[in-house]
Amino acid sequence: MKQDNRSVNKIIKRYVDGIYTIKDLNALSNLRQNTESLSEAMDQCWEDSTQISTSAVEHEKYRNEAQLLLNKLKRKERGFRFISVYKYAAAITILLISGLSLFLLYTTIPNRQEEVVYSKIYVANGEKESLTLSDGTQITLNSGSYLRYPSRFSGNKRIIEINGEAFLQVHHDAEKQFIVRTQKVDVKVLGTSFNVKAYDEDEQVMVSVRTGKVQVDLPEASMNLKPDEMIILDKTSGELERRSIDSHKTTTWITGGLFFNKTNMETVAKELERCYNCNIEIENDALKKEVVYGEHSNESLESVLKAIAYAVGIKHRVEGDKIILYK
Repeated sequence: MKQDNRSVNKIIKRYVDGIYTIKDLNALSNLRQNTESLSEAMDQCWEDSTQISTSAVEHEKYRNEAQLLLNKLKRKERGFRFISVYKYAAAITILLISGLSLFLLYTTIPNRQEEVVYSKIYVANGEKESLTLSDGTQITLNSGSYLRYPSRFSGNKRIIEINGEAFLQVHHDAEKQFIVRTQKVDVKVLGTSFNVKAYDEDEQVMVSVRTGKVQVDLPEASMNLKPDEMIILDKTSGELERRSIDSHKTTTWITGGLFFNKTNMETVAKELERCYNCNIEIENDALKKEVVYGEHSNESLESVLKAIAYAVGIKHRVEGDKIILYK
């Protein structure tokens, strides 16, 4: 039992820290009926913590947050039992009403809701574009970005799709969660401002928060971010990193600036291609792994390349319509 409690303690700590996995939820299934054991695990988890205030109020808050993790599992199981009990009755009901549904479909066409129309926007390299969605959400798209969004939002969710980089100021609506879907992650909010960088061709996905709270969902994990926090996902290795960062620096691109923070040269080259609408080649693979730090505000491509040469010794030459980086 002590071994079980230690495992539960780790899961609860991960949940309170804002990151947990589907495997964590499944690991609690053996203890879902043993509330006494779970309570002991919560208390032990609290005692082991050295980073949280030990006031009675904070203690109770900590226990409540841990209990939410178990509730997620219970809700999931209740839903499953409901489906198993009523699935046959539901199937029969569907058969009985299908004829009526078809009748109504063709006799009440004038009263049917208008079909939602989706719009698509592609921002060319060297350009940026801003727009306001039907709910009042404001979006600024960076160069080389693609956005797909509905003319109006229906149901209890507001869903858009992005391939690229965008800064979003989401209009608050407690009844309709706002979801940004990308190739690798979903970003979920109710009302906040944040930056998402998720180009299909890039090796990394980045999400940074300026105001409010953001939930980032991956296939096997979920992470919560607060203001001035960033998550970086390496799409090749699957590694996930959380950083503290000035969120205004991650959106310097809106005013024409560039910001590199431990960024490899291959990613820098792609960034410059999109920003300045140019073609860049790196002479050898070793240079692609060179790391660049720095911030550049409203500068020309030539000045940025000179700054890179000064910082890491990577020079450039022009061959036809291409810029070659070498060392």
